[in-house]
Amino acid sequence: MGSVYEAVQEPLGRHVALKVLHADFVDSSDAVTRFFHEARAVQIIQHPGLVQISDFGQLPDGSPYLVMELLRGETLAARRRRLGQLPVEQALRIAQQLASILQATHAHGIVHRDLKPGNVMLVSDSAVPGGERAKLLDFGIAKVAGAVGDSPLTRTGIAMGTPLYMSPEQCLGAASVDSKADVYSLGVVLFELLAGSPPFTAASDLALLNMHIQREPPPLRSIVPATPEQLGNLTQRMLSKDRLKRPDMAEVVAICARVLTLLETPGTRLDISPFALTQPSLPAPQARRGRGWLPWLMLIPIAGALWLLGQRFSPQAERSPIPLPTRAAAPAVAASVMLAPRPTSVPDLAFPADLAPSKGTAVAAPSPQPPRSRTGPASPRHEAPAAARPPLPPPASPSPEASTVYVD
Repeated sequence: MGSVYEAVQEPLGRHVALKVLHADFVDSSDAVTRFFHEARAVQIIQHPGLVQISDFGQLPDGSPYLVMELLRGETLAARRRRLGQLPVEQALRIAQQLASILQATHAHGIVHRDLKPGNVMLVSDSAVPGGERAKLLDFGIAKVAGAVGDSPLTRTGIAMGTPLYMSPEQCLGAASVDSKADVYSLGVVLFELLAGSPPFTAASDLALLNMHIQREPPPLRSIVPATPEQLGNLTQRMLSKDRLKRPDMAEVVAICARVLTLLETPGTRLDISPFALTQPSLPAPQARRGRGWLPWLMLIPIAGALWLLGQRFSPQAERSPIPLPTRAAAPAVAASVMLAPRPTSVPDLAFPADLAPSKGTAVAAPSPQPPRSRTGPASPRHEAPAAARPPLPPPASPSPEASTVYVD
């Protein structure tokens, strides 16, 4: 319906935006009323999230104009087309700021009725969190309580707004809407920012209006599973067909701030229960440290017990005599390797006939013994009787030809 130019206010040298109604609509009283209606609504609200209007009037050809604050940034629609899905924190900040603007708007009895990404401007502002402020534009079809009355803008049966973002009651007629209509439109905008597309799309405006009235929107988490549970529940409530079940803008501001705090606080997690909307989430439990040595310490007595059991019940190695060298090699020497515990008495040594020591040599050799039991040490009954043992010859004096070797 109009064009916007960048202009210079000559006395001050200030750059402003000049909004001019097209000449085709100058003769339309409804169009002219809507055009100046924006200036009246903005002056009533006085919020930093609204575009300031400093002057209005008519050009020499009769076209009405508004002198507005010049904004340098991009529209939310352009941001959405450029990025597709917005990050959760960025989308929440924008939704929180828009809800704050509309909260002030509703407090003055004004309903915007045309909330959409194309009517939101994003400009740099270091005074707000995130360094970016959302500005709400175009109050041309806003419903002002007590100021417009039964004007042609609110006649029953006339649906005013953008079909993609209109509430169900707004689709049925402009006269029946209240502040909950803006809540629904903001829910559609928030859904689109997070999912990358609005909840309803159709080839015609009539089909869109019918979907808003009859069809339930898809759950946001079914499209974007990573969406926090509180945010998904909030969006679903804002898109309720029953206007009485939708939250007001004050509640939307509070929940957006709550979720933003949880997302931006290190070491916290989002609780999926509704109780988390009023109670702070606790940090995830940390794993206990410093006890990795305890299991290994407990293995020491277990290993010791297993070793003792092995020593008690394991079979003992049998002793076998080592053959003695031949007579020609050296004097006869007897040796025995004892793998079992040392006996209390030294057994006698016996030699074969061909390896018998020379006369005068006293050498002890092990006497034949029955095999030891595999269940424990040999019992005394396995040893030969003392009477059957041959007596040892008396020791002889050492001589060069023979010597005595005692082997233990």
